[in-house]
Amino acid sequence: MGLRYPLHTSIKYVVCAARPFTYADGYPVHPETIGEHLRKKRMDSRLMQSEVADIIGVSAESIWNWEHGKTKPSKKNLEIINAFVTASLNSQ
Repeated sequence: MGLRYPLHTSIKYVVCAARPFTYADGYPVHPETIGEHLRKKRMDSRLMQSEVADIIGVSAESIWNWEHGKTKPSKKNLEIINAFVTASLNSQ
């Protein structure tokens, strides 16, 4: 015995209204400082501060301090941060 009606006629389609896009809390939409650029690239890459700290070779506290403008990175770390941010830009 075959189906009397095609199967697709019994499927109900649900239309959902699209939610407006929102940025995560603390996401720097227009970064100005090196810390904001670092935070933006970190969040875009979906990395935690501790993961970025391992990549750069510093503590997670240093990453937090730079992102929040409490301290500034040394020249040596600034070069590594620049490479991290540039690598993130080139991979997107």
